[in-house]
Amino acid sequence: MKILQKAMAVFLVASILSGCSMASANAETEVEEPIAAPEEELKLSVHTVKAVRGALAQSGEFVGTLMPSEVANIISPVMGFVENIYVEDGDYVTSGQLLYTIDDDNVVAQIDSAMVALESSQKSKEQALFNARNAVTNQEMSKETLLLNREQTLYNAENTIKNAEIALSQLELGYIQALEQADTQIKNANLQYDSAVAGYELQFGTADDISNMNTNKQIEDLEKTIEDTRDQIEDAEEAAEDIKEAQEDLEELLDVMEDQMDDQYALLNSGTLSPEMYAQVDASIQATRTEIFKQEQTLDTLETNYENALEAIDDIRDTVVDLEENLAFQKEVVNLQNTNLKGEQVKAQSLSITQAENAIAQAEDGRRKTIESYEMQIKQARDSVQAAKDAAEFTRRSLENQISQTDTGLKTSRDTLNITAQMSDMQIKNAQTTINNAKIQLDQYTVESPISGIIENITIIEDSITTSSAASATVSDYKTMEVLFYVGTDLKNSMKIGQEVNFELESKVYQAYVSEISDNADPQNKLFKITATFNPATRLENGAAVRLTTGTFSENQTIIIPYDCLVFSNGLAYVYKVVNNRAVKVPVEIGLYTATSVSILSGLAAGDEVVTTWSEGLRDGVLLDTNT
Repeated sequence: MKILQKAMAVFLVASILSGCSMASANAETEVEEPIAAPEEELKLSVHTVKAVRGALAQSGEFVGTLMPSEVANIISPVMGFVENIYVEDGDYVTSGQLLYTIDDDNVVAQIDSAMVALESSQKSKEQALFNARNAVTNQEMSKETLLLNREQTLYNAENTIKNAEIALSQLELGYIQALEQADTQIKNANLQYDSAVAGYELQFGTADDISNMNTNKQIEDLEKTIEDTRDQIEDAEEAAEDIKEAQEDLEELLDVMEDQMDDQYALLNSGTLSPEMYAQVDASIQATRTEIFKQEQTLDTLETNYENALEAIDDIRDTVVDLEENLAFQKEVVNLQNTNLKGEQVKAQSLSITQAENAIAQAEDGRRKTIESYEMQIKQARDSVQAAKDAAEFTRRSLENQISQTDTGLKTSRDTLNITAQMSDMQIKNAQTTINNAKIQLDQYTVESPISGIIENITIIEDSITTSSAASATVSDYKTMEVLFYVGTDLKNSMKIGQEVNFELESKVYQAYVSEISDNADPQNKLFKITATFNPATRLENGAAVRLTTGTFSENQTIIIPYDCLVFSNGLAYVYKVVNNRAVKVPVEIGLYTATSVSILSGLAAGDEVVTTWSEGLRDGVLLDTNT
């Protein structure tokens, strides 16, 4: 097995590169149960050793390279003519110190031009926003005007409907009263006729006292009828007065609407309206003119109703006159009866009957004419009510449509205002960005040192062109130096941040301390870079090679087994542990190792028995004949 020691070392490096975590994870794998042995199973003779807990140490010596801890190549950020150089090779500079400047006339001109563009954009924004706000204000004024017109127009339309409905109600009431009056006249006429006939029969077929009694009763009935008819005249006069008051209210409304239309004409001719407001006011004038025409029609209807009411009153008065004449006649009959003028009485009674018959015919004809007249007037009034409602609905829809169009225009104007503001802000932002970029670019024409250190390798010349393709100078910080060296996987895993390393240069010993340990191997030499830093009292040569030594690497209280126990497979390390006299293949994680021993970080415990020899038959589960 010692013959394979170097090969195992190679496998050990590969296993560490593939990741110790895999070995650690595999170390926790459950121990496989021994395979049941056949009845005549052969035993493999091996040597074993006990794993012990102890310490393991390892020392190292390396070749390193010195260099400043921080080196900055100064590269011109822009191409241009070098105006002034303020440092020389070997000068010490501090971070932020001015090194040289580049001609910036073109950039300054760009900033001036951008400032002019910014001022122009700001003025354009103010004018554009002023125009857009004016458009919004005009739209808002148009909407307010429309809302006022809608309120006034709908109020007028509601009044028109109300007046038309009042006129209709008055006509219907007058119709009922006229029918009642006509029926009363017919009834009175019939009573007169019956009274005349009865009086004639009673006067000439019964005793005088009965005749006189009946005649007196007729006179009382006539007087009562006359009184009732006069009451009807008073009711009819009150109805006529209501119609007259409605006429007067409507005439006042017409005067208000005409004054309103005159005001709108004055506003229209003022020359101060925008096209949208002019169209709105003109539309309002047309709507008012239409409304005036409808109100005048309603006024004509009320005038007709008033005249009809007056005619009905005259008819009732005529009826009173007839009744009073009949009353006078009846009283005359009584006088004739009292004078025993029979011939005259007969003539008077016959005349009374004839007059009663004529009165019935007149009353019935008057009722028919009343029905015809009122039905026609009521139909006209109902048509007027419906026309007023239709006109009000049409006006409402028209105004709502105008308001909706104004809202759309207002929204468009507000959107235009927002878009104008956004576009103007974008133009201003672009101009400001141009200025900021130019100022940033202007900063690039002044080159400062990014770190503190020594100026080296100045390659630029005043009044010559500099570019960003090559370094114009180098700044190196020699106050803090680094020594770089490379180690293998074993030492890389053992080294710690802050660990001391020593080297000698020009017969002087320096101490450095590990500040960085690379996690990735160098692709060329396959080793890991270690960086140690120190602060020399004097400037050391950049790039000098030195030989480093570091203290002994050690691991205390670790599990130690002979190096020959390790077996490598697929980049992982294993040992064969003896369990119940059988070989069990166990993955382990290794730490430091020497030519003879290796530390086990996981997978084994102190006292575990492991196989130290190797043969063809050694495999997982084989029966062992141990020889410690």
